Amino acid sequence: MKNFLILFFFCFAIAGFSQNLVPNPSFEEAVMCPDGGGDVVFAEHWKVFRETPDYFNSCASDSLFSVPKNFLGFQEDSEGQAYMGLFSFLVEDHREMIGVELSSPLQVGNNYYYCFKVSRSRKNVASNKIGIKFLNQPFSDDDTIAWSGSQVYTNNIIVDSLNWTVISGHYIADSSYSYISIGNHFNNNDTDTLRIAGDDQPYYYAYYYLDDVCISQDSSKCEESFHTSIEKNNRSPSATFYENILRIKQGYYLIKQITIIDMLGNIIFKSNDITNEYDLSYLNLKPSIYNVLIETHKSITSIKIITQ
Repeated sequence: MKNFLILFFFCFAIAGFSQNLVPNPSFEEAVMCPDGGGDVVFAEHWKVFRETPDYFNSCASDSLFSVPKNFLGFQEDSEGQAYMGLFSFLVEDHREMIGVELSSPLQVGNNYYYCFKVSRSRKNVASNKIGIKFLNQPFSDDDTIAWSGSQVYTNNIIVDSLNWTVISGHYIADSSYSYISIGNHFNNNDTDTLRIAGDDQPYYYAYYYLDDVCISQDSSKCEESFHTSIEKNNRSPSATFYENILRIKQGYYLIKQITIIDMLGNIIFKSNDITNEYDLSYLNLKPSIYNVLIETHKSITSIKIITQ
């Protein structure tokens, strides 16, 4: 018998109340324009919590840290003219994290909605485990609390480097947290990665742009920040599991190619002969973990399959 797990990128919201507790959530308020790497503090309220994450703004004096084109690729801002960037996976467990003090502490027992957007830079690795860690105080490079995991995160390996992918959900506060840290708070052994096919870069690391952070008891506050991304996701292809088959249907954006990749990055299957509906059989796959990449001219959707 085959068991499987399907994971999609999507965003949702539920009713509530309150404001966005994250100050300067889209990093538009700049104390100064960035002129080099690690200038996170130039975005008002935001701090470096680990190593050297980057601040990108169209006003940058150094074009390497501008928007939309910079030294790590090309990405239009989700909304405005600025975003952050950080490594989510590096050798020897190196990580980059940004943080901020919330406008008011969380209330124990209350339900909070969270949402933020990420986009993979044009680098050779994609990862999962990007999330938000709620804290009572900030931490620094030498603080082991950075590796204790985060309360909310995505298990999806985010491969899309064209569009913004939304990470969202809800969280019931178990302490009066007043800070958040954003990044991958898990070590390499607990992080899944995927080498992007066709990329021959010698270094193995994952880097993501980050924008539009929201934490609120009012889901509509977060919904405002990701409404555009919901529309994009609704235009993506759909997929449904049946017995031994993954049925993939065309969306508004037509499918160019479907690829199955194993956890070593080997291509197990590839097809660009896609009709309106395509039945992808996984009956003969060996017991393992695989990623199905569904590529359109606008994005790549990743689906994880676990066979036993």
